[in-house]
Amino acid sequence: MKLQSKVFIILTILWIIVCLGIYIDSKLTLEHDYKKVEKNLAEKDMKRVNSAINNKLLALRLYTNSWSEWDDAYEFMANKNEKFILSSFVPGTFISANINFFLFYETNGNFYYGRAFDLGKKQFTIIPTNLLSFLNNHLSFVMQKLSSPGLVGIISIPEGNIAMSSLPVLTSDGKGPVRGTLLMGYFITPEFFNTLAQTVGLKITFISLPELSKYPLAKQTYAQLLNQPYQFVAKDVSTAYGFTMLKDINNHPIGILQIELPRYLYNEGLITIYHYLLIVILLGIIILITTIYLLKTLVLNRILNVNKQIIDINSQGHFNNRIKISGHDEITQLISSINYMLELIELSQEELKYRISLRTKDMEKLFRLNRNLFKEMSKQRSIEAKLREDEKLLRKMAYYDTLTGLPNRALFNELLQQALAHAEHSQSKVAILFIDVDKFKKMNDTYGHDFGDNFLKIIALRLKQILKDNGVAARLAGDEFIVFLSDIKDTSMVDSAAVSIFEYLTASITIDNIRFDPTLSIGISLYPDDGKTLIQIINAADLAMYYAKKKEGNSYHYYSEIENLHSSTPYL
Repeated sequence: MKLQSKVFIILTILWIIVCLGIYIDSKLTLEHDYKKVEKNLAEKDMKRVNSAINNKLLALRLYTNSWSEWDDAYEFMANKNEKFILSSFVPGTFISANINFFLFYETNGNFYYGRAFDLGKKQFTIIPTNLLSFLNNHLSFVMQKLSSPGLVGIISIPEGNIAMSSLPVLTSDGKGPVRGTLLMGYFITPEFFNTLAQTVGLKITFISLPELSKYPLAKQTYAQLLNQPYQFVAKDVSTAYGFTMLKDINNHPIGILQIELPRYLYNEGLITIYHYLLIVILLGIIILITTIYLLKTLVLNRILNVNKQIIDINSQGHFNNRIKISGHDEITQLISSINYMLELIELSQEELKYRISLRTKDMEKLFRLNRNLFKEMSKQRSIEAKLREDEKLLRKMAYYDTLTGLPNRALFNELLQQALAHAEHSQSKVAILFIDVDKFKKMNDTYGHDFGDNFLKIIALRLKQILKDNGVAARLAGDEFIVFLSDIKDTSMVDSAAVSIFEYLTASITIDNIRFDPTLSIGISLYPDDGKTLIQIINAADLAMYYAKKKEGNSYHYYSEIENLHSSTPYL
C-alpha cells in the first residue's frame, strides 16, 4: 500500500475516533452536567419556596408577639374586661391581619377566651371543636413559660391545615409573670399558595395526601421524600417538577408541594451540544481534506521526488549529485499566520473592553438611581415619623389637661361612658366622686396664680398615685376634679376610697417655703341608683359636693342623703 493511501486511512480513522469521542463525552459529561446544574437550580427554587413559607410563619409569629407583649392584653388576662374585647376583636382586626383565630389560654392550660372569624364571609364564626381538641392534647402549644421562645408551625385538623403561632402573654416590656398564652392562626387556603407562587415567581400546586393518586409523579416521589427533602422529576423535554414535603408542627407529612420548572437550561444545553458537534464534524471534514491536500502537495510529493532522486543516484552510482527540492520555507508562513491570529485576538480584546466600559456606565447609572431612591425613602420615613409624633401631640392636647396632665372632660366622659356600659352589662355599679378644693380662690388671690397652678399639679399628682389602676381621675376646670370607680359592690368600697383620698390629698403642701394644709369637699353619686345617664350622675355628684361644702372641711356627702331629693330633680 502506498504511503499516500496509508496517510489518508490513518487520518480518516483518527477523525472518526475524535468525533465519536467528542459525541460520547458530550452525552456522558456535558449533558450530565447540564442535568446536574438544572437539578441544583431546581433545589434552590424549592428552598426558596420553603423559605417563603417559613417567612410567612415568621410574620405570623411577629404579629402574635405584638399582641402577646401588650399591657392591654396582659390586663385582659387578669379581668377579661369587656372594653378590651369590644375595642380589639372587631372584623377589621381579623381582615387587616388576614387572621382566622385569636385564642387565649390560662397558665394551667385551660381555655380562657377566643374568637374565630370567617375571612371569606367577613363574619364571626364558632371556633372548630377539632382545633380545641387538638390544643387540649398538645399542651406545649397552650402552656408557654416566660423563657419560652414560643411555637409556630402548621397543624392539621379535619377542617383543614392551620398556620398557628403561640407565645406567652407578657407586659409591653416583655416581663412577667406569665398570665397565659396567646395563639393566633389562619387556615392555609389556595390563596396562601397563590400568594406564595407570586412571591417566588413559580407555579406551585399543593397536593394533600388523600389526593396523591391523582398525581402520578407526586405519588412516585412520596417514599423518597420521607428520607430526602427534595425530589426532581423531568416530565418531558420542556417541563420538570420539583417536589418537597410539607409537614406539620409534629413533623408529620400533610401534603406535597409540586413546583413546575421550565427546562430552559437543559434545552439550551442540548442545542449547544448539537451545535458544537455539528461544527466539529464540519471542521473535521474541512481539516481532513485540507490536511491530505497539504500533505500530498507540500510533503508527500516532495518526499516522492526526493525518493526518486535517491533511487536514480543509487542506480546510476552518481554519488556526487545532490538532491534538489523546490518550494518555499513554511516557517515564514507559520509566523505570518500566528501574527494574523494575534491581530484577531487583539481586535477581540478591544471589542470586549468597549463592551465592559458600556456595562460599567450602565451599572453606575443604576447605582445613582438606587441611591436617589433610598434618599427619597428615608425622607418619606422621616415625614411619616413626624406625622405620628404630631398625631400623638394632637391627641394629648385634645384629651388631656395641659396643666396637670390628667384627662380632660372629653376623655373622662368617653371613659365614663364605657364604664357605664360595662356596669350595665355586668350588673355592677359606678361611683362618681366630685372633688372641690376649699378656699382655692382665696389661695390664688393671696399667693398668686403660679402658686395656685403648682398646688393643682401636686393635687393631681397625688390623685394619680392613690388611684393608680383602681379608677380614672380628671380635671374639669379650676379647682374641680372628678373621679369614677368601676365594679362597685357596696358603699363601703366608696367610703374607703373617699377616706384614702382625704388622707393622701390633704397632707401638708410646701410651695416656695409656704406651707399649706388643704381641705377638700367631695360629692358622691352612684350609677344607676342616682341617675341613668352620664349627665345625671355627674350633676348629682356636683350637687352632693355643694352639700358637703356646707359642712366643715374634709367632708363628703352622698347624693342619696340629700333631703327633699325630688325638689332637686330640675337641677339634673
